[in-house]
Amino acid sequence: MIVAKERKVEPIIFDTTLREGFQTPGGIGASLDERVYVTALIQRYAHWVELGMPANNVDYGIISAIRDRFLEENYDVGIAVLARCNPKDIGRSEEVMENYPNNLIHLFVGTSNQHRGARFSTPKKVEEYEELIRSSVGDAASRATFSRVMFSPEDSYRTWDQDHKLLIDFIKAAKEGYDNGNTKVGRGTRFIFNLPDTVGYSTNAEFGRMIRHVQRVFGNTVELSIHGHNDIGTAQSQVFDVYERYGIQWLQTTFGQLGERNGIGSTDRTVKILADRGYLTDPRIVSEENLKELDPVTKAVLWALGRDLPDEHLDRINISTAGIHSDLAIKNPLTYHIHTDRFGSEPTIELGPTSGTTQVMDLLNNSKVSYNPEGIPAFTDKLKEEANKRKSPLSVTHIIYEALIAFNGKRREDGLQIAYFDITTTSYGRTKLYVEGTVDGSSFSSTHESKGPVEVTMELLSRIINEHRNVQDEISLVDYKTRIIPVIGPEYLKWKVGSSPKIPQNIGKDAHQAISVTFKNGSGTYQGWARHENSTIAEVGAVVDGMSKMYALQKWMNPGNSTGQR
Repeated sequence: MIVAKERKVEPIIFDTTLREGFQTPGGIGASLDERVYVTALIQRYAHWVELGMPANNVDYGIISAIRDRFLEENYDVGIAVLARCNPKDIGRSEEVMENYPNNLIHLFVGTSNQHRGARFSTPKKVEEYEELIRSSVGDAASRATFSRVMFSPEDSYRTWDQDHKLLIDFIKAAKEGYDNGNTKVGRGTRFIFNLPDTVGYSTNAEFGRMIRHVQRVFGNTVELSIHGHNDIGTAQSQVFDVYERYGIQWLQTTFGQLGERNGIGSTDRTVKILADRGYLTDPRIVSEENLKELDPVTKAVLWALGRDLPDEHLDRINISTAGIHSDLAIKNPLTYHIHTDRFGSEPTIELGPTSGTTQVMDLLNNSKVSYNPEGIPAFTDKLKEEANKRKSPLSVTHIIYEALIAFNGKRREDGLQIAYFDITTTSYGRTKLYVEGTVDGSSFSSTHESKGPVEVTMELLSRIINEHRNVQDEISLVDYKTRIIPVIGPEYLKWKVGSSPKIPQNIGKDAHQAISVTFKNGSGTYQGWARHENSTIAEVGAVVDGMSKMYALQKWMNPGNSTGQR
């Protein structure tokens, strides 16, 4: 063990796995029981756990369930919730935290030039932004329900890089709001100011200069927190650098480095290093028995959320996942992507557990799909629940297909339907597929042989579609992705109050293979997805899913054109 040369302030581990982690590209998800289980494991290694946005209906129910279980267990850990700077978000946060004694509201608004230009439909002047921050923080601080109040000027490093004084003015407005609101409550605790490098833009030295500047101006009148992203590979080192050099206590991390784009610093690594150096001394976290289970807990957390290990590189760098982020990225890619398409990777949008109503409406508007705005919240909640169940994001193909059924009177049984299939491998290594189904109500059965499951399914269904339409459209595969989706047995998700949830001994023994295929037909691009414990069945299922939806979308959206969009 490396012993610290000098005693530093006790670090505060602020774990955001249940919030930031759910923005991980490629999709993670979990049932309500799985999220309660995961959070019970995580709280063993954190002082605070951030659970999501109560303004989101799905998150509200999840936060409520975790809160109730934590109260039953009498866990000595704080719960934090995320809120935009508006009365509705603050009110919903107060509702869900009302009876939890150790709670924190984490307010945020984007403050860099890029964010201020896209955040609101009518751009606000700097003075209006300052008043928004001052009044929102003041509102939260005046509510006795919240034991702590934190504020993040989203994209704070770029804000500082663009205009040092502007960042300081925003902090001053937030602190004034806190002080004004707190006069009604009389908390003895300081305001917490979080400095996020939201797009992973800064080096450690650059980020440190910003911290020094803030510390010189505000001294000990505020507590500082950091939240760094790994776009240039510095997030984990940043955690230790700001603690060692500047005494920043509040360290925001996730298990397994989960998070949007390339993730953030990891809770498990942070606990290990701070414990080794003697900086982390909280006996609840660093007892010998607890530390010995840190790696098994990390594996259990990742597997319960549907991840093995995060993909650290190209597949994640330019993906927006959270609904509140994607809406801005559509308007201005630079809000969340520092590279955009400069190096050949196009910024992309994923729809999953953290998607929002605006994100869905943007997609439907761009695809010229009509919908009832009043039905969008329920429709979006349904999509989120499906993404949680899948533990994968939803494709544009799937969203448009579901919207046409939900809002435009289309029927699932209309189009290409596969009722049964049987796939075998021949003695000489070829793949043979037999299918039965209907196309526009006409029954068919057919057999085909090719070199593999994806190829044989695409070739056979292409033939069936072309013969039925009397055309010779070419349908080509343009992308194929596979991912293991781990499975935690239901026996681990229930445990007696007062005992610890068990860590699975055979993690992943029932894991599924998830297959995503993207193919092109004329000018349209379509995606199919499936998961199954048998990888061959998953491959066939993904092609069937994509081509069935392709047929339906072409028929419903472009009745006179066999090669429509999506």
